[in-house]
Amino acid sequence: MSNHSGSYMLNEVITILKREHCFDHLDQEEKQNLIEEIVKLARYEDDCNPGEILEGHTDYFKICLVFV
Repeated sequence: MSNHSGSYMLNEVITILKREHCFDHLDQEEKQNLIEEIVKLARYEDDCNPGEILEGHTDYFKICLVFV
């Protein structure tokens, strides 16, 4: 069973980080690697859903759910 509340909380955290320009100093590959690491940790440690975490963010990070 997925941890939906954890997934949505992480999605909101990513939204806040984007709004506050926390990713601006990273190049595209660094952004992708950081988000991939966060999603993998959440997925395997806390059973969060990658689709819910990344909903609305895939275009910004230029990342595909297949590779997460």
